[in-house]
Amino acid sequence: MDKYNTNKKYFEGVLSKSPEKVEYILNDDNLIVKNQYETSTHIGFDVESVHDFGTCQECGPVLTCIKDRRFVYPTVGIINAKKVILRVCKKLYSCPDCKRVSWQKILNIQPYAQKTNEFIHMMLQDLKEQATYSIVA
Repeated sequence: MDKYNTNKKYFEGVLSKSPEKVEYILNDDNLIVKNQYETSTHIGFDVESVHDFGTCQECGPVLTCIKDRRFVYPTVGIINAKKVILRVCKKLYSCPDCKRVSWQKILNIQPYAQKTNEFIHMMLQDLKEQATYSIVA
């Protein structure tokens, strides 16, 4: 990942052009896997949400009017020393009642983050398990 400093650049520049197919299965009931990619260092999944609706964060009704779509590229884990990157299409819905917009909630990701909260907790657990007194000192 020399000249690819973000997950987006690596996914679109390298992963999406790789001919290898993945043998791994992504277990998430809220996501549909459209394409799978694999290189020597990364695994990529092109996924989409099962649900075609969102909820307004201000007034609460179910929203179906899509205003915009954006792609996010979070890191969700590590399989066999390969980083797993998702390409998720997030939808922006507009509320006809209060005229506000709200993003579709797909994964447990902080805004503008490139890693899911579960991945961060997994990495911290691995660091705690591998830490010994000689490493800490």
